[in-house]
Amino acid sequence: MSHKAQVLMVGPEMTAKGGVSSVLRLYQEAGLFERVQVMASYRDGSAVQKVSYYLRFLAKFVTVLMTQPQLRVVHVHMASYGSFFRKSLVILFARVCGKAVIIHMHGAGFIQFYQRMPAGGQWFIRFVLRASTVLIALSTQWRNDLFALCQHPDIRVFYNPTVLKLPMFDTNKDDHKINESRPPVRGEDGAPVRFLFMGRLGQRKGVYDIISAMRHLGGHPIRVDLYGDGEVAPIEHEILTAGVGDQVTVHGWVDGSHKDTIFRQADALLLPSYHEGLPISVLEAMAYGLPVVATNVGGIPEAVEDGLNGYLIQPGACEALRLRMAQLAGSAELRQQMGKAGYQLAAIKFDLSVIVKQLETLYAEVIGR
Repeated sequence: MSHKAQVLMVGPEMTAKGGVSSVLRLYQEAGLFERVQVMASYRDGSAVQKVSYYLRFLAKFVTVLMTQPQLRVVHVHMASYGSFFRKSLVILFARVCGKAVIIHMHGAGFIQFYQRMPAGGQWFIRFVLRASTVLIALSTQWRNDLFALCQHPDIRVFYNPTVLKLPMFDTNKDDHKINESRPPVRGEDGAPVRFLFMGRLGQRKGVYDIISAMRHLGGHPIRVDLYGDGEVAPIEHEILTAGVGDQVTVHGWVDGSHKDTIFRQADALLLPSYHEGLPISVLEAMAYGLPVVATNVGGIPEAVEDGLNGYLIQPGACEALRLRMAQLAGSAELRQQMGKAGYQLAAIKFDLSVIVKQLETLYAEVIGR
């Protein structure tokens, strides 16, 4: 159903780095932007370029509010810090103009962002969140945290989406069941088992813990490929200091067809984060049929079931990370079994078509109020 004239989505430019832009590109792939309007409030660049871009967006946004009486719903993608304060004006302007507002919460550290604010800042955060008609959380745990923070009466859980890929085993595309006749899985030829990290390089994502685990991981030929931006130089220094430069490699930010190749060359995903929402990289790994080793934070336990399609560890538990990596490295059969389970779970719970249908149902509900 088309809500083109009635729904406006606000988020970052789709070429920007980060998980929110990845989600928007998936929405575009599904054809959602043929049925709703879209405006970008942020793009990568210098501080001056970001501010200039935002001010131009804000002028256009206010013009749309004033000249499109048929517009009923503004769907705002929001994270922490600068994203929150930029989007707070969008939300308040929309409410003053009588529009319904859906706040779609991203940003893994939002609760920590709130806790670091002074009392007046915390009051303003609660005020903005309560100004929304519907508040979307990425996981059940996050919904509970947001309710405890602002007591919003209508908080929904909408998972981030993913697109199922043809994994390294055969599948029945109609029902996503696994065909047991398959070619040999990766790693059975004696080549190093490849662990993949994809995201913002730094402490929050647990990259230093990966390096620490690799210092004591022996017995199996293993390579770790770190893809992303962030603390590139400090991470490279830590790799050299730890003496694992022949096993751990830092790469840049990747997207598109190169990203597809990287996932297909990997055997498992690592994401030992300290804070998360529902990471796109975890869902992508499941869509490719890869097992996942991650921490039990945010929405990750709603995607990774410990012992089924991967392993969950505590944040900072480097020894547990090492042990789980060794288990996966030592058994191609285990990697295949967990990868299949994750693929099937992604088909049921996180497939793009399922999430887009849920969004369009929500739009119709809010418009009909």
